[in-house]
Amino acid sequence: MWLLAKFLWIPFIIIPFWNGFRWWARGAETRARYPERRSTYSQLILNDTLFGLLPIFVVGLALLQGIHTSMLDAIFLLKKDQYSYGFWAVILIGDLVFLARMYTRDGAQAMIDHPGYRADEADLTNQADWRKSARERLINTGISIGVIIFVIPALFPWYLPLMETFSAAAKDI
Repeated sequence: MWLLAKFLWIPFIIIPFWNGFRWWARGAETRARYPERRSTYSQLILNDTLFGLLPIFVVGLALLQGIHTSMLDAIFLLKKDQYSYGFWAVILIGDLVFLARMYTRDGAQAMIDHPGYRADEADLTNQADWRKSARERLINTGISIGVIIFVIPALFPWYLPLMETFSAAAKDI
């Protein structure tokens, strides 16, 4: 149980790399047709992979330093410290950067020019759609943070003590 609580964050490192690999594979046809877009694909994928890794590293750092006893400490703000706030801040900042990228330096056009980069948004074929998608992503992140931090504890008062118990049990093992 202790190993699970202490090192559960490590498998989450694979997710951003897996996404990057999938994005790279889906863009193979476009890169073959337009070799000049290869470096842009690389930059887009590298940026998103790094932003995907940041929250995981914040949690991992807190766990390895012994400040947190499980990922739940950061996710549910069981410990109100810079690591817990940093976890959520990095996620929110990543979405803000994505939104800013859609409105500046032809970011939305770059998404259109690089099909396959994000298959979940493959049907977005104009800049307005990409910008709308970025706004919706930011709104969804904000709603998710609000639900996890405020709504769940208010509706289910037993929930946070249960998470604290699990976190404390992980420390005792």
